[in-house]
Amino acid sequence: MSLTLTLPVCEDYSLGDFLRSRSVFNCVPAVYVLRDSAQGVLYVGKSASVGRRVVEHSQGKGDAIHYCRDIEHVSIYRPENMMLLDIYETLLIHELKPSHNRDKVFSREHVLYIEEELCQVEDLISQAEDVRRWLRIEIDEFESFAEESYYDPGVIRTEWAELIRNLEAKDREISRLVERRLLLRNRATRAGRGIA
Repeated sequence: MSLTLTLPVCEDYSLGDFLRSRSVFNCVPAVYVLRDSAQGVLYVGKSASVGRRVVEHSQGKGDAIHYCRDIEHVSIYRPENMMLLDIYETLLIHELKPSHNRDKVFSREHVLYIEEELCQVEDLISQAEDVRRWLRIEIDEFESFAEESYYDPGVIRTEWAELIRNLEAKDREISRLVERRLLLRNRATRAGRGIA
C-alpha cells in the first residue's frame, strides 16, 4: 500500500518581510520551515498561529535561543484542514532533516541517544530503589528501638521523622524516574526500536 501526500503551495518570505506582516499570519494554522542565509533548514514546526510562533522563534524563546540569530527565511505551508498539520510537519522533518528539531527525528544517532538515556534512567531507578530498601530497613529498626526504655523518645521521633521524609522523597524520585522511563520507551518505540 502506498500513500501519496502533496504539500500545499509553499509561501517563502525573508524573516524581515514575515515579521513586518506577521499580523496577517496570526491565527493562521500552518507548518513552517525556518532557514538560514544559505537556505539550510534550521527548524520545522507547526502552529495554530504561525505568526505568533515564528516571532517566538525569532526572539529566541525556548530552544530557539540556539539558532534564533541564524534565521533568515521562513517558508509556510497552509493545509486544507487542521488534521494535516501534524502529518505535514512529520513529513517535512523527515524530508528536510532540520538541524534543531529533536522530536520526530529518528536518525541512528537519535535512537542511540534514547537508548543511552534509557539505560541511565534504569540505573537511577535501581539505585533509588536500593536506597528506598535501606531507608525501609532503617525505619523498621527505629520502630523496634522506640520500645526500648533507654533511648530518648524525642530523639527517636526526630530521627524517625527524618527517615520518613527521606523515604517519601525517594518515592517521589522513583515515580518521576518511572515516568521518564515510560516516555523514553515510547520515543524508542516511535523511532522503530521496540525496547521493553
